[in-house]
Amino acid sequence: MQQDFKANDLELIKKIKEHIDNSSGASKLITVADLLNLFPIRKRLFTQLFKKEYASSPSDYSACARMELALEQLTKELKIREVSENLGYNAPETFSRAFKSYHGFLPSDVAIRQLT
Repeated sequence: MQQDFKANDLELIKKIKEHIDNSSGASKLITVADLLNLFPIRKRLFTQLFKKEYASSPSDYSACARMELALEQLTKELKIREVSENLGYNAPETFSRAFKSYHGFLPSDVAIRQLT
């Protein structure tokens, strides 16, 4: 019985990851609290299993998915302001700082990198 319970938990974790992946373009960063409201799992169990399964905390995973989506949108020549708004940032400057912190270069450098 205990193994079935763990298997069900892992299935639920996979569903939650899919939800994060599908929500990475949402205008609001999805939080652990949001996920716990949507899925029937205890917070501690959720964070432990997610980290074990994906080697990242749920919030870090969500932020990374969002930054990868940002890069993808910038390579499609969307303006920084548009990407910032698409991803729910209040200001392009805040987005630019988060982007640089994650990728190591500014969003404005994406166009330059595509030309070289």
